[in-house]
Amino acid sequence: MAKQKDIYEYASDWKREHDSKIFKIVITAIIVFLVITAVNNFVLYPVMQKSASMSPNIEQGSSIFITPLIRTPKRGDTILVQNVKSKTLLRKEKIITQLMSFITARRFYPYHNGTKMAETADLRRVIGIPGDTIYMRDYVLYIKPADQTHFLTEFELIQNKYDVHIFSIPVMWDTSLGAIGSFDEIKLAKGEYFVLADNRVEATDSRLWGAITNEQIKGRALLCYFPFNKIKLY
Repeated sequence: MAKQKDIYEYASDWKREHDSKIFKIVITAIIVFLVITAVNNFVLYPVMQKSASMSPNIEQGSSIFITPLIRTPKRGDTILVQNVKSKTLLRKEKIITQLMSFITARRFYPYHNGTKMAETADLRRVIGIPGDTIYMRDYVLYIKPADQTHFLTEFELIQNKYDVHIFSIPVMWDTSLGAIGSFDEIKLAKGEYFVLADNRVEATDSRLWGAITNEQIKGRALLCYFPFNKIKLY
């Protein structure tokens, strides 16, 4: 009987130890999930550029780290803008979306119109800030800041160096059609930003959406980390 009791006690001890290990693994997994989710929501997360809308500065297929800590951008910043077509999610849908984005490394979003981050938000460059008066001619933006009296081109005013992609436009091309290349003066109100794609001919931006607000800004680009030969800080 003593031997049987020892066996039972050994089995009981083994079961307790086994259950304890499983409990620790589950708790560790939950903590890791919560930490990564918190970092993704409040500190840093990656997005993939799925289109050529920010070419030539951000190539299609590039991966960018975004920080949601910065939602009041400066002129010239590259930001992630909430897609105007994206729907507002219910609490249950937000929880499921967070879980699925964690499991799939932020590549699947079940309740959005598009399944990938790049289809629910867009990378765009901030050109006009609150108080600016702006107009566009031949796809180049002209800006008169609130404290100045003269217009300057975006390239003269913005310190960040970047290129824009403008195809050779036919002589008779109507720049008021499609991704319009010319429009008259607009004054940006408090809290309004005018964003443009670097690919000025083939992308949608504030020319179609209108000025955006801080609520639509999901964060600022910090680092392009892929492809590796294009690593760049913003």
